[in-house]
This record gives sequence, structure tokens and C-alpha cells, in this order.
Amino acid sequence: MPWLQPHEWTPPISQWKWDDLRGEYYLHSFAVEQPDLNWSNPYVREAMKENMRFWLDRGVDGFRVDAV
Repeated sequence: MPWLQPHEWTPPISQWKWDDLRGEYYLHSFAVEQPDLNWSNPYVREAMKENMRFWLDRGVDGFRVDAV
């Protein structure tokens, strides 16, 4: 049986999507194919820094990070 959404707030477009594989809801602010990152998790922040370092080392000039 699916869990209830984490809150009862119902915007015009739902921001919570049930994932059968994980057996839980996940948050998305835009498309369901773009789950939100948990920026309060230090591991998520570190993973993003590592990703940015990877691209900076290869000469990237900038980044576009939507909805952070």
C-alpha cells in the first residue's frame, strides 16, 4: 500500500510522485523526470562540488543549475 504524500498541500500540479521501485514518494518542483536534490544533505552538496570540479578541470566556463 502506498504511503501518503508527506503533506496535504495540493498545488495545481502535484510535486510528489510515487516511485514503485523505491516504494516511496519523491519531490519534484518541475517535471517528474527531474527529482529535486536534497540540498540540506551534506553528501548531496559534496557530490555536486565533485561534479563541478570534474567539469572545471576540463575547462568549462560556467554552470546552469536550475531551481537550487
